[in-house]
Amino acid sequence: MWPSSRRTMWPTTRDIFGISFFRPFGARSVFPRADPRLTPWAAFFRRFAADVGLTPTWSDRSDVEFWLMTLAGSEAYRRGIRLFNAREFYDAHEVWEDVWRESHGMEKKFLQGLIQAAVALHHQSTGNLVGACSLVERARRNLAGCPAEFGGIAVGELIAALGEWRAAVVRGDAPGCPVIGGRF
Repeated sequence: MWPSSRRTMWPTTRDIFGISFFRPFGARSVFPRADPRLTPWAAFFRRFAADVGLTPTWSDRSDVEFWLMTLAGSEAYRRGIRLFNAREFYDAHEVWEDVWRESHGMEKKFLQGLIQAAVALHHQSTGNLVGACSLVERARRNLAGCPAEFGGIAVGELIAALGEWRAAVVRGDAPGCPVIGGRF
C-alpha cells in the first residue's frame, strides 16, 4: 500500500517523488496577471472594506489616480524621464520599454507614446529626419488619448512641444529638444 494521505488506488507524485507537481492554483506566473478591479469579487471586497471601516484602496479610486500611483511610483519610469530630459533618448526608450511590457490599457498607450517620442528624437540625432517626423506624429496620436496630466507628466504641454519640434524639423531649423515637465 502506498503511504498516501488520500485514499486512492494510484500513487500520487507526492508519494513517489516527495513533492507535488500538480498545482492548479499555485505559481502565479502560470496565469496572466488580471486587473483585480475587474474580478467578480472586487465589488464584494469594496463593500466589505467599507462595512469594516477600512480605508479605500486603489480599486475605489479613479483610473487616472490608479495609474498615477503605479506608474509615477515606478523607479524605472522616473529614470526614463531623467534620461529623456538629459537628451539620452535611446537609453530612455530602453528603460521605458521594460516598464511598457508590464503595463496595460491606457498606461500602455501612454508609454508607447513616450517611447515613440524618445525614438523620434534619437532618429533626429542620427540624421533620419523622415523617421523622426513619422514617429513623433505617432507619439502625439498615442499621447492625445491620455488625460491632460498622466503619470505625473503634463501631457498637453508635451504634445505641444513635440508639435513645435516637428515643425522646426520640417522647416529645416535646428529644433530645441522637448523637455518632460510635471510632477514625477
